[in-house]
Amino acid sequence: SADAGNGNVHRPEDTENFTLLLAEFRRQLNAIDSDLLLTVATGAGFDKYEKLELDKIGDYLDYVNVM
Repeated sequence: SADAGNGNVHRPEDTENFTLLLAEFRRQLNAIDSDLLLTVATGAGFDKYEKLELDKIGDYLDYVNVM
């Protein structure tokens, strides 16, 4: 369903797929150079971070910027 006012669609599978995408980015970056950083910026509101698997994405990220 679309979030009110912004037209972005969020599907239930997007949460897990985002984690899988980060894992794949991490894998490919490490294949190039393990010193490359992978970061994300996310909103501070619960409605934003509830859509993230916070207990898992830290395995793949170097930094999480909360705005």
